[in-house]
Amino acid sequence: MLTQAQELKLIDYLDEQLKLVSRDYIRRFESPVEFVAICSKLTTIIELIMNDNTPTYIQSQYLIRILGDFIEYTEGFFPVKDDPSFLFDFCSLLDYSISSLAPSLSATDKVRLSNLAQSLRVAVVHFMTNSNLSGYEQEQSKVLENSLSILG
Repeated sequence: MLTQAQELKLIDYLDEQLKLVSRDYIRRFESPVEFVAICSKLTTIIELIMNDNTPTYIQSQYLIRILGDFIEYTEGFFPVKDDPSFLFDFCSLLDYSISSLAPSLSATDKVRLSNLAQSLRVAVVHFMTNSNLSGYEQEQSKVLENSLSILG
């Protein structure tokens, strides 16, 4: 269990890291950053958030924030011309994180995450369509599938 001071430090750190990711996204035209790099940075943040010592309220609020940001990122990046496995790996991590946290979420957080999860599924389909990549229909159908079945 974290002390209040540790929680505040964690929140400050997470906010700073998410600000850096957002900055990379905003500057993607000036200094090209690949979508895979954004996913990698967000993976590191999620792994920190999902630590057993992190309070549920921090986990849920940051997963909601990351999910919302990630939807925007999928809509704003240029299409991928090769292997999109990084995208599906990241979505699997989100799915696992949300579904493992779901039993301890408030009804409000469940609704928020469910709506965002549905939006992300649509965003992934649009991203794949814009990338002209076919043969990934099965992977697309599994995006946040467990989370949506648990969240209702």
